[in-house]
Amino acid sequence: MRNLITPGEVIALAFATTEITDPALIAETTITVAQERFLRPALGHLYDAVQAGKYPGLLRDYLRMPLAIYVKFLEMPNLALRIGNMGIARHESEHLKPA
Repeated sequence: MRNLITPGEVIALAFATTEITDPALIAETTITVAQERFLRPALGHLYDAVQAGKYPGLLRDYLRMPLAIYVKFLEMPNLALRIGNMGIARHESEHLKPA
């Protein structure tokens, strides 16, 4: 199974330029989960055709943006936490506060 979008495309489509910019923060497995959880039920049998590379216009024009937003939705809890020399911390305003 191939992913329909890359982590770089997720960042370019779903995040503002002032938000995260490192594609390594977006897990490939999260993209796969978003595809299976949100796109497959909506598209039904058409999902397999899109997965096989058919209908590139449909993917490019209509599916990539919502898929990127679904991935962002699934990744937000992970992106809110950072591991550093103080242990696990969560973002709070402009500062980090120990969890």
